[in-house]
Amino acid sequence: MSNPATAQDRAVASSANGASAHRQPARTPTVQVLETDQALVVVADLPGVSLDQVEITIDQDVLTVRGAAAPAATDGYRLLHREYVETGFARSFTLPDGIDRAQIAAM
Repeated sequence: MSNPATAQDRAVASSANGASAHRQPARTPTVQVLETDQALVVVADLPGVSLDQVEITIDQDVLTVRGAAAPAATDGYRLLHREYVETGFARSFTLPDGIDRAQIAAM
């Protein structure tokens, strides 16, 4: 009996030209939530993601951080095989009372 391919196997499958055959589903980044006297700070693990790739939305009392990380192109090289694929990410948090929504920002 053959083993069915796992989602990870399908996500990293490559065609002959090195292009990814499948996109990975959105992942949930790990975070730390820190508190100071003046602020709550959410630190998200988003390696390879620039600030312009991050979207922050607030819907009622839910703060959502989402976006996508695209693999960086390497100038001067021809791609032979790729396992890094564009990966979407999303994470949501219920905001406590007393948070000034006008002061929410990504840094």
